[in-house]
Amino acid sequence: MSKSKIIIFFIFCCLVSSIWAQFNLEEFRNPAKYGWENLQERQESRAELISRQKLLQIYEMKKLPIWRNMLQSSLIPGWGQFNTKHYSKGQIFMGIELVLIGTSYYYYDQSEEKYQQYLDSSYIGDIKQNYEDASKLRRFSQGFLAVASLVWIYNLYDTYQSTEEYNAGLWDNMIREYHQDDFQISVYPLGIQMRF
Repeated sequence: MSKSKIIIFFIFCCLVSSIWAQFNLEEFRNPAKYGWENLQERQESRAELISRQKLLQIYEMKKLPIWRNMLQSSLIPGWGQFNTKHYSKGQIFMGIELVLIGTSYYYYDQSEEKYQQYLDSSYIGDIKQNYEDASKLRRFSQGFLAVASLVWIYNLYDTYQSTEEYNAGLWDNMIREYHQDDFQISVYPLGIQMRF
């Protein structure tokens, strides 16, 4: 065995022995450390932990994944808001996007028509006027498309916020329903215990 391996083994043994000397098995097993005075409190605490774990599993199944909701809302603006039960917001985003994109397409179509007239024109006055009209309509189309893009980005931001609120509200409702059954009166030989 080399000298470095012996030194490492010696250091390892020293660390293990110091940790073992500090470990107190009785203190570790003491139920009062966790606030339990008797076996019944320990069992109640265990039952509480198991029921909360089940509650957490149910929450994980019911909550909306943010990435999926944002993906849906990026494909169809307002879809994410519909998922989070913000129906009015969803309708507003969807309506605004449809109006803006429809208007942008309308001006684009008009600019293409004017551009075709510009190409077909032979009179210098018509050529100039049709080109200016086509350029103006094209700028309107691009402006409405830019506004639609801003609304689309804000839609994604709002979807993120709505999903966070929905998931937080879902958890709060589940905890409230869970604690609704907590008011209990138990009769023991030594007295009456009320739990809230």
